[in-house]
Amino acid sequence: MIRRVITASLILLLCGCAKGPEVMVVNDSASTLENVFLTGSGFSEKLGSSAPGFRRKTTLDLRSNSGIRLEFDVAGRHFESDDRWNFETGKGHLVIFQVEKDFTISTRLVPRGF
Repeated sequence: MIRRVITASLILLLCGCAKGPEVMVVNDSASTLENVFLTGSGFSEKLGSSAPGFRRKTTLDLRSNSGIRLEFDVAGRHFESDDRWNFETGKGHLVIFQVEKDFTISTRLVPRGF
């Protein structure tokens, strides 16, 4: 009986630890990014503002498979990336969105633990 309780507890613990993708936003522009959001299918996470040279990292809690898009404003202009990859829930990737000096957005995917 105790062995079953321990086994069930471990299974629940491991299932609860599944992480979605970790996302890093890097601002290499000379301007502050305003209204920074990460969006996708069924979610929107506000990151606020990002000063020049600032790096911000967050882990998303995806409830279903989704692409991820970075959106922000600079001096009244709106910018957004395309959602290039589709992420599965429980897969730990690192996605790096890098905002360049001309506000173009490059995206890199770093798989983890595979």
